[in-house]
Amino acid sequence: MVANDIPLWKLQNPEFKHFFEKYIKLKLPDESTLRKNYAPLCYEDVLRKIRKEIGDSSIWVSIDETTDVEGRYIACVIIGSLSSENFTKPIVLTIENLEKANFQTISKLFNDSMTILWPEKVLHNKVLLYVTDAAPYMIKSGKTLKVFYPKLTHITCMAHGLHRVSEAIRDKFPKVDVLISNTKKIFLKASARVNTFKEMCPNLSLPPQPVITRWGTWLNAAFYYGKNFDKIKEVINTFNENDAMSIQKVHDVFKDNSIKNELAVILANFQCITETILQIEKSGANLRETILLVKNVEIRLSEGGIGIEFAKLKLMQVLSKNPGYSQIIKNCGILSGEISNDNEGIEE
Repeated sequence: MVANDIPLWKLQNPEFKHFFEKYIKLKLPDESTLRKNYAPLCYEDVLRKIRKEIGDSSIWVSIDETTDVEGRYIACVIIGSLSSENFTKPIVLTIENLEKANFQTISKLFNDSMTILWPEKVLHNKVLLYVTDAAPYMIKSGKTLKVFYPKLTHITCMAHGLHRVSEAIRDKFPKVDVLISNTKKIFLKASARVNTFKEMCPNLSLPPQPVITRWGTWLNAAFYYGKNFDKIKEVINTFNENDAMSIQKVHDVFKDNSIKNELAVILANFQCITETILQIEKSGANLRETILLVKNVEIRLSEGGIGIEFAKLKLMQVLSKNPGYSQIIKNCGILSGEISNDNEGIEE
């Protein structure tokens, strides 16, 4: 049940219990019996497998914190091997309920997690990479942990950084934002308008509904409007603006001749951001390849036309605040032969 993510309290369900006892011919143990006597054995067995898989390889550690439906601070610790001979998929080492979300609780969680992995003696010199988001308390935890883990390099999530650039783009084009957010409302729970759209544009999907916290979705929506501007405008113009405030707002946006140009600028210059986010988010993405992808975004933003300098500046600002980015760039350059080692050695 644990392996299949079935909660143990399901054993209390009479139908579930009857089914097993009918066909297995054995009485199922009580939930508390399994929780007290068997779940710890399964836990220790999984830990043994993790320790065997990691061995004495150098590792990376990632910690992310969120809040659950009850407002509790839940932090997840993921680890993986950095050894080229012993590649491992990301492994969830532990998930803990924190009293507070600050650098002290995160640092303690990090140390406790390393004790779980290496109960006899923590291999401080084997912990080389620490990946988090860019929250201030995460940055501070990285600085604190470097005292105990001398070879630790702390970097913040590259995809998250590119998402922050996307947010800057959204702020720079408020009229496009009005168009996207209100067009979404026009078709929300409005079957008649949806049918009109499908009749007029049978081969075109409905306008996307971006989720601001979901990386890159706002830009993808802007690309959609940039590619299908005239068709969308034609459909919206058939709707009476007195029917809804959202229709009136979109009509007002369409009357502004600059909106089409702004969408064209976004479409021409920022597709590299969403493409890179998707590539970085892929499981098993190589660190060096990720760095090259980010540098490619930097180059393409530099080559862009007038009016998008703000995006490159935002990217530079994000990368400058990434504590270990420069060291990772240096290490990748040395390994590829692009940068001379100068006898300084390379940080593992």
